[in-house]
Amino acid sequence: METCECGAARRKFWIWRDSNNVLHASSFEPTSGTVKTVIAATARDALLPMTSTRPPKHRVEDADDPSQVWEGRCESTIAVAAG
Repeated sequence: METCECGAARRKFWIWRDSNNVLHASSFEPTSGTVKTVIAATARDALLPMTSTRPPKHRVEDADDPSQVWEGRCESTIAVAAG
């Protein structure tokens, strides 16, 4: 299991669309409608990069492309505490 820099546990989430074209995040692989697979701390964090301009609370990474990262808000708190 991976962890965020702040220590929060992260796991794989599948982002998928239902028949009403609504995005969901699941910790289990859906049978159809998969849009993207990410590594995140929560389902809400997993969905934020797809549905909002707000940053997630914890870092989110694309599971298939580790170079695609959405920095979490907790990382700015860590940087302030370290500096």
